[in-house]
Amino acid sequence: MVKEKSMRHSGNYIGTLSTYDEEKIEAARFEVATWNARSELEGSDMRWRLRVRPRLGRNSPFKHLYAKHGPLWRPSSQDIKREHGARFDLYVYRRYDHLHR
Repeated sequence: MVKEKSMRHSGNYIGTLSTYDEEKIEAARFEVATWNARSELEGSDMRWRLRVRPRLGRNSPFKHLYAKHGPLWRPSSQDIKREHGARFDLYVYRRYDHLHR
């Protein structure tokens, strides 16, 4: 039996940075702000949001903090602290402005 390698991924994923590069993140934020300005000019309620999510590396020295029952472990969504991240994933989420007023 051949096991298929199917990776789960989000359609909102746009890329990974190997370090927390402030310039690249600011460039991505500027691009999202441009999308939002264009959307506003077109009269649309749609807005975009950039989210930077840190990831632990394979052999991270902080792994024990996020392991089950560790001090930073959460039963559902895991939020890794920026200083513990080995890589940083960038996601762009769509939101509707009229829901957040």
